Amino acid sequence: MIQLSTSGAEISLTDDGLASLQREFSERHCLRLPGLLSPALLTQLLSRLERAQFDEAEYDGVGRDLCMTDNTVLRALHFVVNDPVWLRTVESITGSGPLGCYLGRVYRMLPGSGHAEDWHDDISGTRRVGMSLNLSSAPFDGGEFELRYYGEEAVRLKVHNIGPGDAILFPITNTLQHRVLPVTGSAPKTAFAGWFRTEPQYWEGLQE
Repeated sequence: MIQLSTSGAEISLTDDGLASLQREFSERHCLRLPGLLSPALLTQLLSRLERAQFDEAEYDGVGRDLCMTDNTVLRALHFVVNDPVWLRTVESITGSGPLGCYLGRVYRMLPGSGHAEDWHDDISGTRRVGMSLNLSSAPFDGGEFELRYYGEEAVRLKVHNIGPGDAILFPITNTLQHRVLPVTGSAPKTAFAGWFRTEPQYWEGLQE
């Protein structure tokens, strides 16, 4: 079991269970973690997201979406996903080496709006592992995460991560690219997406 809540990370993995997650991440370059957020925490976050402000954002050469302005929801998410036990678990699963923090943003993609992300690799600074955590209040169509090798046209992996509180992990490497397809249908996609990094150290910054 791997679950995050306001009271901390609850991690219960046997040696075989950990080995299975490590193997899946290594072979598929992507790992889905259902129910990463506890139901109670998810309910609180979804309620507050209804009142959050989102502004149009454009990422040069990558795409467009709506980005949530800094608020208590974003700070709460950062606090929860930077749990030291969870950071050590991500290190063990991905083989990333020591991680200092997870930093991300909450974005929203609306159907028929042109919101999407083209192929890119996210390589920058101390980023080592990417994570996208679904915060959509309802199932959405489209918006799939796709992965491919550099220099290849063929899509290696497609993930439609629509379970509330479910997350996917993927490596940040110069051999892989990923993208997010446009959302179709009528429901928007909302996600907390970002990167596990070697620096800065989240808890040292919080103490300061």
